[in-house]
Parts: sequence; structure tokens; C-alpha cells
Amino acid sequence: MGLSSKIKVAVLRGGPSSGYTDSLKTGEHILSALREMSEVYEPVDIFISKDGEWHRGGLVHEPHQALEYVDAVWNALHGSYGEDGQIQRVLEGLQIPFTGSGAVASALALNKEIAKRLYRE
Repeated sequence: MGLSSKIKVAVLRGGPSSGYTDSLKTGEHILSALREMSEVYEPVDIFISKDGEWHRGGLVHEPHQALEYVDAVWNALHGSYGEDGQIQRVLEGLQIPFTGSGAVASALALNKEIAKRLYRE
């Protein structure tokens, strides 16, 4: 953790997928819940545009800059970008803990044909 005793949790929402609108709503609910627990958590809103641009504090950043000084990430992204292993690869590469499955598991689960084969075995 940083200098603050609070846990900085970045909430990723939006993103370049068909789940964009749902992701915005999900992310806002998570941010609201974290704000209610402000003695423990410091929520950090990371908005990802439909074009894939990362925004923090109203400014465009590269992913590693947007996630600077956060302790963990809550992945509220829906659809392909948030569930197919892409965002998980980014977070794993930056060595930032995050909610949900890792990159490989996410990619396999979203590929229905491979997932069915694995479940049968």
C-alpha cells in the first residue's frame, strides 16, 4: 500500500465492447459501495472509453499510468475486453492484484468450444 493506510482500489469500467453501458452502471455501483466504506478503501475511478482510451481524473493515460499507486483493481468491465483475458493480461503484466480469473482462465472460459471440451474431460 502507498503512504495512505487506506486500500486504493481502482474500478475499471466502460471499455471497447458491447457491454459498455452495463459496465458503466456496474462500475458506478462498485464505486458507490467503496465510498461508503471510506475508512478502509479509497476508490479510484478508471473509465475506459469505447475507443479503449484509459481515463483517470478526467485525463487520458496509458494503462500503467492510470493504475499507478493503486493496491488492487476491481474489474467491472463486461464483454470481450473485460472477460476474454485481454485486461487480465495487462493487469498480470503490471503485477496488480485484481478481481476475477486470470488471463488464461478467462480466455478459455470465453471460448465456448474449448471450455466445453475441458469440462467434459
